[in-house]
Amino acid sequence: MIAFANGRGGTILFGVKDKTGEILGLSYDEIQSTSRELGNTANEQVRPLIYIQTEVVEIEGKMILVATIQRTVVTLRVRYLKCMNKASVG
Repeated sequence: MIAFANGRGGTILFGVKDKTGEILGLSYDEIQSTSRELGNTANEQVRPLIYIQTEVVEIEGKMILVATIQRTVVTLRVRYLKCMNKASVG
């Protein structure tokens, strides 16, 4: 997500096999959980904040989650992951 925000933006497909493109689909609970985790990560662990748009799409009778990360449009386009456990650094 951070690389997309720092670059040209991008899209992540959840429920699609990475190398083959096979549509696996997600259950309702998986969609809710993944969407919540994306939002929490973007809001709590990335500074400055990034904005993620999610959409559920049906393909071949299966539901996938599409997450779109927009390119950062501020002058300084640097995003970073916050360190949540400072004791583990260094």
